[in-house]
Order: sequence, then structure tokens, then C-alpha cells
Amino acid sequence: TEDTDGLTRLIDAQRLLLGFVPDASCGQFRYLLSLSLYRRHLATGLRPDLDEAVDLAGQAVATPAEPANRALWGGWLAELLKGRYQLTGQQSDIDRAVSAAAGAAETAPRGNPARAAALSTAADIFETRYNWLGELADLDRALAYCRDSCAETPAGTAEAASRLMGVASILAARGGRSGSAADLEEATGLAQRAASGGTRELIDGLAGILAIRYEVTGVLEYLDEAIEGFRTVANGVNLGNALALRYERTGSLADLGEAIELDRAAAVIPDADLRNLSGNLANLAANLHRRY
Repeated sequence: TEDTDGLTRLIDAQRLLLGFVPDASCGQFRYLLSLSLYRRHLATGLRPDLDEAVDLAGQAVATPAEPANRALWGGWLAELLKGRYQLTGQQSDIDRAVSAAAGAAETAPRGNPARAAALSTAADIFETRYNWLGELADLDRALAYCRDSCAETPAGTAEAASRLMGVASILAARGGRSGSAADLEEATGLAQRAASGGTRELIDGLAGILAIRYEVTGVLEYLDEAIEGFRTVANGVNLGNALALRYERTGSLADLGEAIELDRAAAVIPDADLRNLSGNLANLAANLHRRY
């Protein structure tokens, strides 16, 4: 766990130092103080720390500085605003996050590593707003930013695989909504390329895309592959959902029984995230009703 006493001492020292730095350097110091306040917010849950972190990040962005630094600070401001939006549901925060992320992406110089990161952040922020508000234009913007981020990321790196999976996930979300066979086909191919390195997160992402493709097309092969993927990475919640889908299609009581056991396990995990617990309990109830 984070040493909150040590963080508080660091924050106090950073506040003191900020009063003595020249204007040309205050953006970086405001950014660093914002980082420390956010770390303390994560450790304690104190809302004032998050609010001050947002204010300081905004002040940093407004400070004259090199474009790469302003892109970094703008991306950080966007991430903070997204996090606060997810806590409060205040739409002005996600709208400000979108603006900050887009500004950071435009500011970052081409050829600088900060540009790929800023583009990736912008894609994430637009996708977040789409997930909450459902505007397809946000998903299209997320896809464009994510493609650009991939193009700016050196091939063969972990970031390249992760960002390629990001493109695949956005395409799958759009294909799942529109039924576009082209989007789903491209999403599957990109996800397979990204997951070829065999990391747990990427295999899980591929399985999720295959599950979406099954729901749109009804081709059982995609669901079978999704189930194997979720099983490989031991994602019990998604595996249970996929098994329940296959039960509905095939009537396999073995699939339903395994789904119920997985749902039971997900509902009793110690320290489970309460935001997920209600969904896990709902899955369990639905599957028990199916068996009844």
C-alpha cells in the first residue's frame, strides 16, 4: 500500500518548491505535484486531492512550454478528468477530457514518442465517452486516433501489440452495433495479430472480439474459439457468460452447469469490486433460472 505519510511530506515539499521556481519551469512542477496528489487520492479516496490534481494539470497545460511537454500534460489532464467523470457522472468533465485529449494529440510533434502516447490517450477518452453516451461519432474519432497511434508506434514493441488490439476492440464495438461484417472481419484479423505474442491481456481481448462476432453472425465456431480463449486466460466471468450463450444455442447442460459454478465463484471473491458484484450476482441468478 502507498505510504500516505511519505506522500504528504512529498506534497508539502513540492508545494513549497513551486513557490520558488521560475515561470518557465512551473508547468513541470505543477504536473509533478498533480501526480503526487492523484497518488494520494488513490490511496485515501480523498476527493479534494483529485480536484486539486485536475486544477494543477489544467494550469500546467496553460503554461508556455515545449510541445512534447504540453502534450504530456494535456494527456494527463484528460486522464484525470475521465477518472473524475467515472466517479461523479458530471458530463462537463468528460467533455473537458475530450477537448484536452484532442488538444494534446494535435500538439505532440510528429516523430516524438509523446505523439503516439497522446494519440492513444485521445482514442481512450473518445471511446470512454462513447461507452457512456453512445454517440457513434465518438467511436469513429476513437478509431481514427487509435489507428494513428499504431502508425506512430515502433513495430515489435509491447505498446504496438496493445494499440493494435485497441484498434481491433473499437472496430468490434462498431461492428457489434452496426452489424458490419467488414468491421468484424478486420477486428478479428488485427486481434489475432496482436495476440500472437501470447500475453494474457491480448488473448482475452481476442476472445472478447470473437464473442461479439458470434453474437452478430451466429456462427458457433466463433463462440467456441472465444470460450477456449477465456479458458486459457482463466477469465471466469467472461467464460461463464460465453458458456451460457453456448447453452442457449446447443442446450448443453454441462455448459450451463460450468457457467453456474463460475458465476458462484465470481460472486464470493473476497474484496470483490462492488461495481462488478451486482452484475456477477445477476448472471448467477439468470443461469440458475435457466437450469430451473
